[in-house]
Amino acid sequence: MEELSGWPFAKLTFNESGAVDTKQKEALTAALSSSEDAPTDVLVLSHGWNNDIAFATELYRDLLGNMHSLKAGAHADAFQNRKVLVAGVFWPSIKWADDDLIPRISNRSMTASLDGASGATEEEVTELIDQLADLISGDPALVANAKTAVSDLQNGPGALNAFVDAIDAIVADVGLSASPESSATLFGGNGDIVARLSPSFKLSRAKDPESGGIAPIGAVVRPEAELAAAGFSEAFGGLLTGARRVLNYTTYFLMKERAGIVGASLGSVLDEVRQRNASLRIHLVGHSFGARLVSASIRAQSFAPSSLSLLQGAFSHSGFSANVSGGGAGYFRNVIAERRVNGPIVVTHTKNDRAVGIAYAIASKVSGVNAAKFGDASDQYGGIGRNGAVNVEDGEAHYLEMQGENHDYDGFHTHQITNLRADDYVSGHGDVSNRAIANVILSAIR
Repeated sequence: MEELSGWPFAKLTFNESGAVDTKQKEALTAALSSSEDAPTDVLVLSHGWNNDIAFATELYRDLLGNMHSLKAGAHADAFQNRKVLVAGVFWPSIKWADDDLIPRISNRSMTASLDGASGATEEEVTELIDQLADLISGDPALVANAKTAVSDLQNGPGALNAFVDAIDAIVADVGLSASPESSATLFGGNGDIVARLSPSFKLSRAKDPESGGIAPIGAVVRPEAELAAAGFSEAFGGLLTGARRVLNYTTYFLMKERAGIVGASLGSVLDEVRQRNASLRIHLVGHSFGARLVSASIRAQSFAPSSLSLLQGAFSHSGFSANVSGGGAGYFRNVIAERRVNGPIVVTHTKNDRAVGIAYAIASKVSGVNAAKFGDASDQYGGIGRNGAVNVEDGEAHYLEMQGENHDYDGFHTHQITNLRADDYVSGHGDVSNRAIANVILSAIR
């Protein structure tokens, strides 16, 4: 068994359809099978937006390094008789093209691209189409049609429908329904979507300091006639930027779906592990779309983990709700209602997470919802990494402030969500490997 940052470490790799590497699964289940020297705990980690194994490994290495040093200090008594094995999940996801939406471990400063400060080029949009095609094994002929549609955008707003239809066709051809708002295709041939995502539709740079939501819209979409009358470079550049955002939006929902597919497969693996070792403590930690992945593993199976830590999760803040706006329960409602986690559920959230906030602002805009504050707790598209878990029943969740690496948490309760506001310790979406986060995870699993 290899080691990573002082922990026994096993890889668990999944492909785009959710199939797990058979040899890795067999090695993990054998290592965790009931025996005298078997681990007492398995800690399952899942990365989010990333298609680079090296990047995900770096995240795991940094986080586990901080956890290892803290485990030997303040948490030493709790882990004195525990033997923990770490399983690192690797699954094929993808980074966003817009810099604002790429999580960086280093948390370098982000540039503004969604408000029109950064324009797209025809070459960039064409490369994004190739990325999308690689991601879902798109048909070459349909991909070629989409690239032609990009060039045709120079003919003006009338070419928008053809571009959106071409992207729809690539997605529909592989049998994916990427958006829950759409039954057959992602956009339904609605070229106005591109216009709503053009630079003329701006997000204010200011943020609401209390809610962490996106502040009011700075401008409305200009009508087609006005776009057509604009100068060539302005109109064409605006349409290309809108096209780039359509591709980002498409990728977002495809990765959201993939996280669910891989999560269900992970649940099957952990169900098998549980059958072999009934006393094993299973702990799940997911970042970004990885938070959706590990939550989906619990939703699909009954292996009953001992803790669930969601680090800046990229799914709906109403995911655990009994009654989502518009009717029905949240997608992960059964996790709470059926008490499928035999320990704490910890959710880190912060107003500093622009990636989650912007992603759900995009969803709102594409759906035509001109809310005053996109992404905050009152927005039906708000993200759990921005607002925590909302709209749950009395007694199902409570709020705490994240503290430093030496804090002794006593507010994590079994079968209950702890919304941990992390404004002072998480500077952005990718800042999830620091020592304060390490202390939170150790506190949840001890």
